[in-house]
Amino acid sequence: MKRVALIGWLVFLAAGCGDVGEESPLVTVRDSAGISIVESSAAAWNEGEAWRLSDEPAVSIGRVEGEIEYLLMLPLSALRLRDGSIVVSNTGTEEIRWYDADGRFLKSAGGRGGGPGEFSNLVWIYPLGDDTIVAWDDNPPRIAFFNADGSFGRSVRPVNPGGVLRGVFPDGSLLQAGHIDWTNRPSEGRIRQPARAYRLDPQGAISDSLPVFPGPEFYLQTRGRSIGLSPPPFDRKTVFAIAGDGFFAGSQDENEIGYYDLHGELVRLLRWPGVDRIVTEADIEAYRSHHLDRAADENSRRRTEEWLQGQTYPQRFPAYGDIVVDSEGYIWVEKFYPEWAGQRFWMVFDEELRLLGSVRMPGPFVVQQIGADFVLGYTWDELDVEYILLYRLIKP
Repeated sequence: MKRVALIGWLVFLAAGCGDVGEESPLVTVRDSAGISIVESSAAAWNEGEAWRLSDEPAVSIGRVEGEIEYLLMLPLSALRLRDGSIVVSNTGTEEIRWYDADGRFLKSAGGRGGGPGEFSNLVWIYPLGDDTIVAWDDNPPRIAFFNADGSFGRSVRPVNPGGVLRGVFPDGSLLQAGHIDWTNRPSEGRIRQPARAYRLDPQGAISDSLPVFPGPEFYLQTRGRSIGLSPPPFDRKTVFAIAGDGFFAGSQDENEIGYYDLHGELVRLLRWPGVDRIVTEADIEAYRSHHLDRAADENSRRRTEEWLQGQTYPQRFPAYGDIVVDSEGYIWVEKFYPEWAGQRFWMVFDEELRLLGSVRMPGPFVVQQIGADFVLGYTWDELDVEYILLYRLIKP
């Protein structure tokens, strides 16, 4: 399954501070070489002011059995459009599906294949304007544009095939990130290579070379002339989120996220209080047990055990998880939790990058979009049946 850092996922390949500007009891703003650093020391919400989700989802898409249109397979991306309809990239069937505001199936587009509007490895979808859906096909890299009625518009191939699509700017240009340079790589073990980011024009050509960020962590194994890559325990990656005419990016190393303009210049830094992130022996044992318990049979358990024996564990957990910028400009940062955790919390920062507080999310629940009054994401049950859920966002 793509949603979990599974053991079985294996790819084989042949990459000085300035003066204090403002202060308050909760936040400090200062300048460092032209970069505004906003550092919160505590949350601003008082008791009774915190936002929360509705107890039950307002919309649920997905069933254990029944009509094929409601059986989801790896719905890695979902969007709620302005008319309330919900669009899902059902990557297991290489389809984009449209549902109405109540979760009733409307239409689908795409399908497995290499022709116009078809996919071989559909991953994410993004909105462009009010009615265009931009889809990323990962193999070979291709960007497809679909109209509001589900009809295929056009597709482009990125001039630079490395990396993946991470978002669409309001002007129609595209954020591509994760192009790893494998020129100088270790031969074995836990690695994290530098990765390039680019802004592409709507035709897929490079408009700007953006900064080099740390790439995703891998566990690397050499098998003859091939390289085996899989996610190691408690792995880090650089996460991205489009925000107006710029983007947020964070490497998950420290409690810090940067805001960059369209040309890749660092403009602001967002920081917040630290917590104890030490990985203990109990955490390591929980990680091992979690993966061994998921083994389907004895052969799978044996392979998992062999994989675990070769792993090394970091001293500290990642500083955070994903980043989402909602429709109102608030920045949501997921606190890091191991994949077996139940409920989770997301920190909320306002447009001035001040920490407001945290919102509890159900677990497991992968947040995909946040609006003024809703949170949209996907989840799965104990049978691995998958669902797209929309919760109401309640703001006292």
